[in-house]
Amino acid sequence: MKKIIKFNSLISLHYSISNTNDFEFESTFNKKPIKFKIGDGTIPQKLEIPLYGLEEDIEQTLVLEPQDAFGIRDIKKSKTIPKSIFPNKDMIKLNNIIEVDAKEKNGKVNTTFAMITKINNEDVLVDLNHPLSGITIKFKVKIIKIYE
Repeated sequence: MKKIIKFNSLISLHYSISNTNDFEFESTFNKKPIKFKIGDGTIPQKLEIPLYGLEEDIEQTLVLEPQDAFGIRDIKKSKTIPKSIFPNKDMIKLNNIIEVDAKEKNGKVNTTFAMITKINNEDVLVDLNHPLSGITIKFKVKIIKIYE
């Protein structure tokens, strides 16, 4: 009986993420494949779901709409912060991606990434959406090995 991917399967695979014009954002096809356990958070859950039921040596490419991949852009996730809180002024560059601590509604603080989208005299506008949010993506995978 062939092994298939299910929750907690330990697998190795190659993957790539590109837009519908084939601009590649990330790929492991020219590197070592990644090895992880399904459900451990290595890749977003929305990208894990299409892997369930696949066998070794299977290759597939899916086109995923923003809501099924990295989410829809939310203009409420932009925040103005003062330049004075930046530890290094050289990081204040348009379209620079920075690491920030974001406080959630429940009061929990999570480290996340933000893109600088506007620079004013005293402050900076940052976008806390995932950099690939709002983009229809192609998610290509090749299952190399299913260990368990």
